[in-house]
Amino acid sequence: MPLHYTLGATQTQFSLDTDSFRVDHLGQRTVPSPLDRGVARVRDLADGVLLDATVLLTSASGADCTNSGTGHSVAQTSGSSTGYSPELAASREDHAVPCFLEKAGPRDQLFFDPAKSTAAIVTCGGLCPGLNNVIRAIALCCYYRYGVRRVIGIPYGYDGMSLARPESCLRPDGTLGGVVELTPAAVKDIHKLGGSILGSSRGRQSITDMVDFLQAHNVQMLFTIGGDGTQKGAAAIHEEARARGYPLSVVGVPKTIDNDLLYVERSFGFDTAVELAQSALNAAHEEARGYRNGIGLVRLMGRDSGFIALHAALASADVNVLLLPEVTFKMEWLLDYLESRLRGRPGQDTAGCAIERPNKAWPFGDTPADLDLVPDAPAGASAALSSQANCSLPHQHPIPMQPHCLIVVSEGAGQNLMSGERERDPSGNVRHLDIGLFLKEEIAKGLDARGIKTSIKYIDPSYMIRAAPANPNDALFCTLLAHNAVHAALAGKTNLLIGKVNGEFVHVPIHKAVEHRRKVDVNAPQYQAYLNNSGQPFELK
Repeated sequence: MPLHYTLGATQTQFSLDTDSFRVDHLGQRTVPSPLDRGVARVRDLADGVLLDATVLLTSASGADCTNSGTGHSVAQTSGSSTGYSPELAASREDHAVPCFLEKAGPRDQLFFDPAKSTAAIVTCGGLCPGLNNVIRAIALCCYYRYGVRRVIGIPYGYDGMSLARPESCLRPDGTLGGVVELTPAAVKDIHKLGGSILGSSRGRQSITDMVDFLQAHNVQMLFTIGGDGTQKGAAAIHEEARARGYPLSVVGVPKTIDNDLLYVERSFGFDTAVELAQSALNAAHEEARGYRNGIGLVRLMGRDSGFIALHAALASADVNVLLLPEVTFKMEWLLDYLESRLRGRPGQDTAGCAIERPNKAWPFGDTPADLDLVPDAPAGASAALSSQANCSLPHQHPIPMQPHCLIVVSEGAGQNLMSGERERDPSGNVRHLDIGLFLKEEIAKGLDARGIKTSIKYIDPSYMIRAAPANPNDALFCTLLAHNAVHAALAGKTNLLIGKVNGEFVHVPIHKAVEHRRKVDVNAPQYQAYLNNSGQPFELK
């Protein structure tokens, strides 16, 4: 029996049963696939029958793996596959939910005849590493593997899907303008570039105008590359096309650098973002180490979910304070913690090196290893320096370094601490106030009032990160996402995006993927690993 869950006062219903994950189809598939006979193909989820083309969704309680009944066994991790949502987690019953998603991949029969079909690609929302990789992989898979007649790109997101635009006039050859021909030659080297060769936009457009545009260009398959707002728009396009009796396959490729879509274990560009954030963290750390009571402050992307900041902090292993949207904190407690770090505490590290500090107790657990250490000495700096060689530290300094602190904050953290009117962007998202600048000012004032003179260096690398080309790991991931999107569209599947659950690519109905934001689970191993590394207390409030 289907299980339904309610989200607090919003009364949003969450259904966790296989039926709620059924994918829409345009109709019976009758066109033989042109793919080679040796290509593995997957079957669909038939009515009432679990076939080998399904992937087991992680259970509500994170119970051990069970077999799907088809010989396809999938290991489970608590909360990792669906994506953690605190409201949803709180309302789930504590028992396993046998729920299956349709596996992505090529089908034996197609709905569309590739030789008579046109595919369109659109990129929307903020830039992200890997956009051009996805565009290229969709175009090449359509042309080379399936023989799709035409692949076009729509400039500047949904804003470009309008016949009213001047560029949408008739060309001399009789075709409509306003699109880019994405031939193999046109996309040959775009994967080496950052950004999107198609451009992007934010904001709501007329659904009827967009479907008019697609019909005028005789588009059978639309690939929407974007986050939750983009995919909600894609679902609306699907509904309008269905109401018109217009056979249009709408397939989303999830693009959210914040990694906050449900049923998507990882979104493309995230790995690159974590990697590139290291340069900012390393620079801020060196700036902090170079001054008495130095503080390095780095703001990273993460509107409502702190995955980038958390993963960057774990990868760095130098971060002392991590502030996420999922964890509320009070400014006074943060100042208390910073004061205790900068003043130090009595004790020695495991190498027998005393920590140089004024007389101030350390109230929060063990001292992190990177509080700068000075070897034991009878007295005086010169004696300490002369015996420094006896203390096995990874980085030797000619002078004893003072305590310092590296802070990483997600852009959506601490919004409750700041006053001021919140504006909205063209897509309707609330524009967050700049928590980085706020913290820089408040920390300086707060520590000064406590008699601690500090030097704060603030770095925000967000735009440098999101405009960069994809790293090899993301480039590979983009290619696989794109190919699975092409397989789904040609098979006549629609109103879905390509997700990844328990290591398998799956078809996720759009309405399921945008039900709620994926959040960092502060009780899960990754956040706890950060606390283990840093010595930061569980709460700063």
